[in-house]
Amino acid sequence: MKTLEKKKGLFPFKPGDSTKNAHIEYYQFPKSLEFEHQFYSDTIEMAISQLITLKTKKNIDYTAGITISTNTEIRKIDKEKNIPKLEEQIKKPYFGRLDIVNEMGVKESIYIGKDGFFDEDSNIRVYNIRSSYGALYNQHKVGQTTQDKIGEITINLRRHIENENGQIIDIHDLNWDQEKGYLDPVLEKRLNKAAKAKLSEIWETIQAEQDAVMREDISKPVIIQGSAGSGKTVIALHRISYLLYEYESLLKPNKILVLAPNKMYLNYIKDISPEISNVNQSTFEEYCISRIPFEKHKYKLDDYFKYYKRETVKELEKISINIKGSLEFKNKLEEYLNSTSMIRKCYPERGISIKYENETFNFEKERLQELYSEYTRSSSLLASKKRVLNIIKQESKTFGNRKSWHFNEKKFDSLVDKEIKRLDQSWKVPNVFDIYFDFCTNIEIMKSLIDDENANVYEIVELIKNKRNNKLVTFDDLPALLLIQKKYFEGIGMLKQNRNRLLPTQEEFDYVLVDEVQDYSPFHVYMINQIVKNSRMTLMGDLGQGIFYPRGIKNWRNVVKALQVKSKDDYKYIELGTIYRSTIEIVNYANMLIKPMSIGKYNLSKPVGRKGTKPKHKKFISMKDQLSQIENIHKELESKSYESIAIITKDWEEAFALYNGLRQKIKDITLLNNLSKDLNSGVIISPVYLTKGFEYDAVIIANASMDNYNDSIISRKLLYVAVTRALHDVYILYRDNLSIPILEIIRPTQAKRMKEEIRMENELKNEIAKKIALNKQNIASAFESQLDIIFREQAELIYKLKKKIIQLEQELEYYKQIQNKKE
Repeated sequence: MKTLEKKKGLFPFKPGDSTKNAHIEYYQFPKSLEFEHQFYSDTIEMAISQLITLKTKKNIDYTAGITISTNTEIRKIDKEKNIPKLEEQIKKPYFGRLDIVNEMGVKESIYIGKDGFFDEDSNIRVYNIRSSYGALYNQHKVGQTTQDKIGEITINLRRHIENENGQIIDIHDLNWDQEKGYLDPVLEKRLNKAAKAKLSEIWETIQAEQDAVMREDISKPVIIQGSAGSGKTVIALHRISYLLYEYESLLKPNKILVLAPNKMYLNYIKDISPEISNVNQSTFEEYCISRIPFEKHKYKLDDYFKYYKRETVKELEKISINIKGSLEFKNKLEEYLNSTSMIRKCYPERGISIKYENETFNFEKERLQELYSEYTRSSSLLASKKRVLNIIKQESKTFGNRKSWHFNEKKFDSLVDKEIKRLDQSWKVPNVFDIYFDFCTNIEIMKSLIDDENANVYEIVELIKNKRNNKLVTFDDLPALLLIQKKYFEGIGMLKQNRNRLLPTQEEFDYVLVDEVQDYSPFHVYMINQIVKNSRMTLMGDLGQGIFYPRGIKNWRNVVKALQVKSKDDYKYIELGTIYRSTIEIVNYANMLIKPMSIGKYNLSKPVGRKGTKPKHKKFISMKDQLSQIENIHKELESKSYESIAIITKDWEEAFALYNGLRQKIKDITLLNNLSKDLNSGVIISPVYLTKGFEYDAVIIANASMDNYNDSIISRKLLYVAVTRALHDVYILYRDNLSIPILEIIRPTQAKRMKEEIRMENELKNEIAKKIALNKQNIASAFESQLDIIFREQAELIYKLKKKIIQLEQELEYYKQIQNKKE
């Protein structure tokens, strides 16, 4: 490494001069465009030179076939990892520059890129965006500021160097502080492009609010409430990338877990962020399937989306789902698992008694049970059983060794092994599913958990029993199964290779990030906290997008309780204040939709200053007319060169019907499903719940009519999710009357009148229902009175008959006596 002492003056540059030593010799660089272009091209030349050297060295190592030490091999592999980075840096070596004055008064010019770049002597020429200088760059500020690791500094210049494929396209200087409502021109340019972007592009446009969240400390759990379009996915991916950079010695990629809502989302993040490919990425369902023995016990996980495909959830199912996701259910289950009665269910029903050559080896049932009960305090059920069987074997050896008479050890051992095998086979330990269903079909337990006086506990238990008979479990059963599996069976932590199989262990993850956490229950959150060290988690969600009713988090206090933190200092709650995705008009429209349910729970985010057009409402008179209107809207949007258009329906039936009606008219139209890979390009048709987490240039909401979306919280959320998928344009189609939540925005007086009409209509229906019920009750009472009269008459008749029979029996006895006297 060169050890030249840097000079404090400005690097002397004349057009045509090389800048390859500028970062070694000087702190400060000229601001001229000539210098920028020269520094840029010289950096690329240096990257090309390093790439050629690395590739040449790699080929020599492989062809020579020489033996090298382990440390040398590791260094060689580390250097080879730089090949893809260098290939990227040749196309885009950096994107930002800061001119600062540090605490010592030294003026410095700092270049910022997605990855750091060092010259051949390991001198730093470009700083990593994840570094402290990257944090300064992402503050979008000039003037005096403070950074934890750098201290107090003054930023004189923040420059964005827009470049692609080794060419500078444009240069933007920020010479004033970013004010509230200010839209970064680079971000605006990115948002005005197509919806899809790689993570490397997103690094350039990350905003100060997002960057601050990304750099939160890992010592406590972080809960993030972010409205649709506030950049939660951007933050999630950047946070993982940042943590791996900042805590390199503490966190390993293969010990980090990202839990995503569905496989489509996983495909999406794999596509835009290949740099975190070594991180574990899974849905919660997939995670559980690999830890709970479904296949072994022939159980199946029911479709997560089944209820939403058929659109309705039975009232009993709602109650069951709410109970199973609660912390009260968790507490009651733990109490049950720790009870003596539970352990007794696992006791062996017999002991061992072996007679051999006038001697008897005994291991009584009571002692077996006592040992088993003791071992289960620290070991799993199966491990405890194994320990007891091993104790029997050990004591049989001791028994044999004590004998002074001639003793055939092999024969005795054979008898013991046979008896132990018989005991093992007869000793039935219930599996995880048996334990769970025994618990939640216990009438007394379920009664203690159900507050609803109108709920029929017996019907709910029958519903659960039916699932057991069909060997089915749902998303809501998974936390309890994990808890039982962790306490009584194998681990539920990281997977480890064991004889060509990946098996779960008790080892915890270094870090866990959960997106769309509003769709989990408090019990789910509690169990996720059990698989990670020291509650190192980032939990991201939006209560406004909790559309899987009755599943999900009702408020963030429930999440805090699930984390079992002791005080406010033990967790960090952050609300993202800005929406970057959609235009001002779309954001304001969406906020009016969701505002009624957000009050008292969280603050709505506000848009940045990107203007557009208001959502458009179009009425159709028939389903055929709706298809025609969608086709016309598509032609209009095509003229704007949009790359992605989403046609969003409420449910699957509508999606299928529209797809079948449009696939001959719109080229390359795709019907999304949970396994789709191409998610946000071309024209897609999808039920609203599959579009969460994605964005499209334009959105067409099909059949937003009053009879399709009623005046309920869930309808508001569904419409909110649909509207907020759009970057630029929203079209809303309806027949007869618009849904009340939308009508309240565009025609509030009409909405108020219609709500009153609906209220009065519902009151009339309820009154009629009550009268019918009362009439039924009166009819039933009259019927009961008539039956009572009949029963009384019949009772009197029976009494008279009995009396007559007694009289006849007495007369018969009298005649028998007279006859006997005559004889």
